[in-house]
Amino acid sequence: MDKQALYINFNGELELLGDDKLSVARRAMHYGDGLFESMHAFGTQVQLFDLHHKRLMAGMKALRYNIDDKFKKQQLAFEIERVLKRNRQFAGARVRLTVFRNAPGLYTPASNDAAYMIETSALPNKFFKLNDKGLSIGVFTDLRKPINYLSPFKTCNALLNVMAGIFAAENQWDDCLIINENNLIVEGYHSNVFLYREGKLYTPGVESGCVMGVMREMLIRLAHQQGINTVELPGLTEEELLSAEEIFLTNAVEGIRWVLAYKNRRYFNRVSVMLNDQLNTTLFAKHINNI
Repeated sequence: MDKQALYINFNGELELLGDDKLSVARRAMHYGDGLFESMHAFGTQVQLFDLHHKRLMAGMKALRYNIDDKFKKQQLAFEIERVLKRNRQFAGARVRLTVFRNAPGLYTPASNDAAYMIETSALPNKFFKLNDKGLSIGVFTDLRKPINYLSPFKTCNALLNVMAGIFAAENQWDDCLIINENNLIVEGYHSNVFLYREGKLYTPGVESGCVMGVMREMLIRLAHQQGINTVELPGLTEEELLSAEEIFLTNAVEGIRWVLAYKNRRYFNRVSVMLNDQLNTTLFAKHINNI
């Protein structure tokens, strides 16, 4: 007797359970068993792809995934280029590369083989555009980010970030900061955080539990080139927020976003503007010159 085909109802549509897109998504949906990279692309090239790939490989190793040839840097870059060309998104695009453990099983998977999915969407700007209006931010304290060997990576288990985003919206903030298990501020809900005070940048170190941000690493390099030293801390306190001259948030898709207000404190954006200019010059110089 033939084995009966099984279906599920997927958003009102009956889909075969064995369909590739559903089998890949199933473990990620059931257990959050996956990693992702959010990237900025211009033309058909992803900016800072070396750093993204390095973090992805470290995260896959931490999750015990098997890393075969399809995850080689050149192969993934080629596949991303194919999607960008197919979608005709050449003037600034968000690229999300999600990697899943592609195996049956409940909590214990049958294997550590992995699969990936690439999604792209158009961005409003070709390059990194600093926000015209400074952000208002707060601090989310209902949940704390644990410090462990998975903390530096962007996993598919992102409920802490989701709840922080909801909390920010409820309080009519543009963003909010997350605290770690030691009650120290370590990041925004989708970004790393920097303070500027008296000629130095301050940011939580990776040992604080913050995400190992690609744009974070790039900005530390750019700041050093401009003669600005960066001090990495176990986390930030509210007192340090209130004594800062500038606060800005960073991620690989949006670049730098400067903060105007935390509580009654107001901030400047001189260093944010300078670093944003340096970022665009470093990554897009030949394109900017051709405009």
